[in-house]
Amino acid sequence: MNMVLVDCGHCGAVQLHEVDDEEYTCPFCGCVGEPCDFPDHFHEGFEQSAEFDYMQDDPEFVQLPPGVSSPPNQKQ
Repeated sequence: MNMVLVDCGHCGAVQLHEVDDEEYTCPFCGCVGEPCDFPDHFHEGFEQSAEFDYMQDDPEFVQLPPGVSSPPNQKQ
């Protein structure tokens, strides 16, 4: 079973649906639509989207090395 994390195109509620479903139904507002009406949170190339452009230009954004979950001066 492959699942996808999506937003409802009508009310914006976050929910999980099976990838192979031809139709999604929002359990919160009842909106019924095709998968294209429910935008994915994660998709191939999402990390290169405009949503993440701020990370390259923000001096406070710190890229951590692989295997490190938080900067040394922060509690985990």
